[in-house]
Amino acid sequence: MPTGILTFGVNVYSRSNGMRSVTSGVRSLNLNNKDAFIFDNEIAAKDNGILVSGLRPLTRSNIDNNFITMDYNTAGRGINSINSSKGGASWLRMNGNIVDVMDATFGMDMLNNNGVEASGNYVTLINPQEGYGISVNGGGSNDLLGNFLNAVGSSNLQYGIAVGQSSGGEYGCNIFDGTRTGLWFTGPNDFSDIKGNDFNNFFHGLQIGNLAAPGPNTQNQGGFTGRQSHRGNTWSTDPSATGWGAIHYSEDPGEVSESQHEVDVNDGASYITTQRTYAEIIPGQPMPFFDPESGDTYTCPSNLQGSGDNTALGTIAYAIASGTTTVGTSAGENWTAKRQLYRHLKANPSLAPQGSVYATYLSNEAISTVGKFEDLQAAVDAMLVGDANARQQLGNYATSMEAKFGEMKTIMDGLSTQPNDPNLLAQRDAKRTEIANVSAQLQSVEQSMQSARVSAANQLLANNAAIVANATYEANQKTANRVRLEVVANGQVELMQQQVADLTPIAVQCPYTGGEGVYLARAILGNEVVYNDFAACGMSTGGGQQIKSPNEGEPTLPMFTIYPNPASDYIAIQLLNKLEGDASFVLTNVLGVQLRKETLSKGSDSAIMFTDGLTAGTYCLTLRSGAGVRSQVLLIAK
Repeated sequence: MPTGILTFGVNVYSRSNGMRSVTSGVRSLNLNNKDAFIFDNEIAAKDNGILVSGLRPLTRSNIDNNFITMDYNTAGRGINSINSSKGGASWLRMNGNIVDVMDATFGMDMLNNNGVEASGNYVTLINPQEGYGISVNGGGSNDLLGNFLNAVGSSNLQYGIAVGQSSGGEYGCNIFDGTRTGLWFTGPNDFSDIKGNDFNNFFHGLQIGNLAAPGPNTQNQGGFTGRQSHRGNTWSTDPSATGWGAIHYSEDPGEVSESQHEVDVNDGASYITTQRTYAEIIPGQPMPFFDPESGDTYTCPSNLQGSGDNTALGTIAYAIASGTTTVGTSAGENWTAKRQLYRHLKANPSLAPQGSVYATYLSNEAISTVGKFEDLQAAVDAMLVGDANARQQLGNYATSMEAKFGEMKTIMDGLSTQPNDPNLLAQRDAKRTEIANVSAQLQSVEQSMQSARVSAANQLLANNAAIVANATYEANQKTANRVRLEVVANGQVELMQQQVADLTPIAVQCPYTGGEGVYLARAILGNEVVYNDFAACGMSTGGGQQIKSPNEGEPTLPMFTIYPNPASDYIAIQLLNKLEGDASFVLTNVLGVQLRKETLSKGSDSAIMFTDGLTAGTYCLTLRSGAGVRSQVLLIAK
């Protein structure tokens, strides 16, 4: 799937979408000063998580509180704002985004933007050969405040924030943890205010310019940031023989002079660190980068967006956790937002250190329906995935089975030309016995895992029943949970009539007021209903829902099996009978978002679907045709 959402020359409002295994998540191509509001999306992409670009300045853009992962593409960018040199974004806000880049180049990349605010973003670089947490190139007057830049798997080309030809900006109260170089100015960037940053890097904290390539008649490439008083930067860098707290590569004394920091000697040793300028390169012309002075200290303000407790998650998440704001216009929408925050903090405990607002939030919500339903969901996921040792056994048997089928094919190919060869006949019989033995072992493990799931499902049914649900969105979740667990506990292949009756009135509700139980009900039903949420939520007079049902006399839909389940890299789907008409297999997550689709022609009885790019968890595989639908639960364990 190349792009999740693509717009061209229109206003964009993208909220709470989930996109997996896409080339690009949201692409907004702008020509006519349009607005772009992109927030609360969850995106896993290869080229661009979010791309906003155009030939004219954007009127307004907000890219806030998105969770983006970039995998295995050295040219990948989590958030990318590109504008022509004739304009640039003049009102662009990028706050509270979480961006994880695996082997990708840029967490956030801004080209030719003016007046950009990027605050409270949490960017992690994972094993890139060349990586930039945030890159700013061109434009000017951009404020990067209170961001957290983190690196895992250090290399020689990792930078927290890199700034090129973008003057008049503020770079304050950012935290650089584990990157090679924290803040790097690649050239002239006059009037750049550097204040309140925490440099914790394994090579350079602050770097201006670049070291020239070895050779005759070469000199270091410099730049300048404007002379300024030192504004409360702290330096945790442990310099090695080649690493420095701050380094200025220029051999031009004027550029060094125009970049010096007047350091307040009263600030303490943590504000003074090792330094290197052209003075070490041209002996006899001393001009230190730091110029000790007195007075003019600086402390990051407590209300700075992205600073303190809300550095990692942004101001909206912080406000939810601290109880100072609600999200949306209904109680159900706010409840869903609280669940999403609880879920993310439980999955990333480092974001909720002891004593933080987030740790208190987790403790308080654990006894509310927010925490109870989320903890139940985690237990359901663990139940469906199963024991790790059993999964390993299952994988080993499946691999063995695949190899033996290959060996059997070779034997059968030989028998096709020598049908009476006694050696081949003996090999065939022996291989049949081997396959039967491995199949019996595989079935034994599957039965053991199924027995464990049934036992766990019954216990979780009791846990779900004990949750007191007063609001509609709570009752919806409780009912959807019950039906899903009943299916597992009873070993059902299809929903019973009463279960369908219980889920159908939930599925047609507005998700904002009805909560995540609405999406779960739709996923469990897996039917051919088109839900008009605009109409359900009172936002338009749309045509309502359309229900497609089979006509009398149409062919019936066969049963199917999935192998292996849990799956890792792929699944093989076997129909018990050949299709009597065209059909398709659709893979969705628990929220009903379509992730894969395989089309089958009349007469087909099998299909292969690959699961690359999908995370471990619970999915729904549905066979759809004019004859109806059939669904099964698919587990992915990686």
